[in-house]
Amino acid sequence: MIESIVKKLGKLKYILVAAVLLVSVLGESSAIFATDAAGDGASNQPEETVFGGTDISGSSEAAVVVETTSEPAAESETGTDEDTEASKETAEDATESEETSDAASDENTEVIDANISTDVPAETDEAEAIEAAKAEPSEVAAEEGNTLLTDVVPTNAPYTTAVYGDMITDLVPTHAPVQQSVSGEAIGVSSTPSDEELILPVRAADVVSMVLPVIPEGMFDYTLDPLGLLYEYGVEKEKYDGSSLYFKGDGEILYTDTSAPAIAKNKSSVPILMYVSIQVENPYGWDMDYKNINEVAADEKPAVGFSLIPVTLSGDTPVYHKDKEVSIDENGHAEFVLYLPGDESNFDEIGGNLVEKADASWFSAGFAVRGACGENGDWTDIYEKSADGENITLHISYRMATLTESQTNAMESGLYSFDGETCVIGF
Repeated sequence: MIESIVKKLGKLKYILVAAVLLVSVLGESSAIFATDAAGDGASNQPEETVFGGTDISGSSEAAVVVETTSEPAAESETGTDEDTEASKETAEDATESEETSDAASDENTEVIDANISTDVPAETDEAEAIEAAKAEPSEVAAEEGNTLLTDVVPTNAPYTTAVYGDMITDLVPTHAPVQQSVSGEAIGVSSTPSDEELILPVRAADVVSMVLPVIPEGMFDYTLDPLGLLYEYGVEKEKYDGSSLYFKGDGEILYTDTSAPAIAKNKSSVPILMYVSIQVENPYGWDMDYKNINEVAADEKPAVGFSLIPVTLSGDTPVYHKDKEVSIDENGHAEFVLYLPGDESNFDEIGGNLVEKADASWFSAGFAVRGACGENGDWTDIYEKSADGENITLHISYRMATLTESQTNAMESGLYSFDGETCVIGF
């Protein structure tokens, strides 16, 4: 039995202590394994030799269990021939086994260092070996006839190579990997299409061309005749229309209460506004009133009234819109604004420029002035002062311009008034 155990343990690089052999030669009766604590001589229960001290219950870690059964030593008498002969044979076998074990030691070094055990004895049940491995490992005391076998791998090693029989399991981490995370940031920046990315249609620049009215000298001179003398006693009374104030006109009736028209022309591709105003000025301080032209005749003291009349053209014939006239106020002032539309169809686009067509037709509009005097007042003093060279004057102003941004916005928003017949516009 001892020989069998020695041969098996020799493969694991563990040998029996020479003391066992010496004790056997002397004939001492001893057990291979230590007796129990009670000292009753009964043999210990089979001990488990454990490779790997780590608890493998519920995990992929494993330990190889080599179970060696220790039989009770037979009683022997000291000095008997039978015992002596057996001891000699045993010693010889032990010596041979020792030599064999030494030879096998180097061969098994790599196996032991890699935590791999030799084959489990055939008589050891694999199920028993696994169950034994789950139990809490304990060190086996190194006593006579028994060598302590310990795990050569730390019990807290992160990885364990385990063997059941001849099967080697994979390396499995004994602890769950530490959870890690990473993060990052990014920024998106807005943009708009650049000129380099676009091919925009090129529009020719707007053409702005305005033709102001031509005002001949004396065009707005007028004669005050509140008493109707020219119509009654004039040398060419047939040329007067019987008014109280006369402008020199250009019609068949030479003198009327309305001036000749002042016509402006818009030769632009865009609309144009024409601002017109009149202001009565009394540099000599005559005692008179300024009245609405339709009320001045009934005034009881010298008074004058003037109005601005919008004028359009029908072909070449001026059309006076007297029903839309704007009269002066008590301060002798009146004004209006005319809208003269532009027309891009009058142009050809050549080389990126707008060029006027030969048959272009332009929009024209303008104004005229009408006047009257109060017929019931005493004009004697005024007649005398007029004979001495004094007078009152009518200051007429006009200008043309393109629409301002606010005016354009107002028209686009509908915040304006416009009379298409007279071209008078209001903002």
